[in-house]
Amino acid sequence: MQGVAPHRSRHPPRPRTTTPQQALFAMNSPFVAEQARATARRARAMQDLYERLKKQVLDLTHSQYAVPLLDFMFGRPIFRSSEVAKLAHMPSVPMVAHLLGTLRRNGILHTVREGAGRRPHVLALTELINLCEGRKVLG
Repeated sequence: MQGVAPHRSRHPPRPRTTTPQQALFAMNSPFVAEQARATARRARAMQDLYERLKKQVLDLTHSQYAVPLLDFMFGRPIFRSSEVAKLAHMPSVPMVAHLLGTLRRNGILHTVREGAGRRPHVLALTELINLCEGRKVLG
């Protein structure tokens, strides 16, 4: 069932619902301030994790594809191994398998589901997921 198109609605668009007093309260709220600090800490921790993993992945693989691979993993921390091989800037399928295997053996990637036959591995950048969740979810 389809809804009424917005331009045909009988009701005018909803006005802003935040009053100046509410905005002032939110700006001065200890809860909001603490949430902002926690978000900033988490963002710094993610940046630190990226820099540390970049060095580690480069040291392990000695590959020109290490940083693009890490960028992909930060954008998509749970992925199928076949997705990496399809990226335009990645090398051959055997080379991608070698890179991912190296990261798995060194504990950077966690296997969520083993590949079998034509079914690819499902891998996870555990440290990033746990950091984003604020608790240990994987690994």
